[in-house]
Amino acid sequence: MARHFNAPVSGVRRRQPGYVLNPAGVPRGAVISSVNGKPVATMAEFRDIIAALPHGARAALRYSTLDDPRVPRLE
Repeated sequence: MARHFNAPVSGVRRRQPGYVLNPAGVPRGAVISSVNGKPVATMAEFRDIIAALPHGARAALRYSTLDDPRVPRLE
C-alpha cells in the first residue's frame, strides 16, 4: 500500500480495529513507528514492547497515516 503513496515502509501497520488502539485514537491503516520512544520495525518488536508494559500502563505511540505520511502524530 505504501508503494502507491510513494512512502517509505518503516514500522507496524494497524490493520484491524482493536480494544487498545481505538480509544487512543489511532486510525485504521496507521503505521506505528515507535512506542514510548523506542523504534518498532516489526510486529515482534511492537509486541515485545507492549508486553513489557505493566498492566494498565499508558504508552506514547508515534504513528503516521498514508493520507499524510510526512506528519507523524504522537498519541
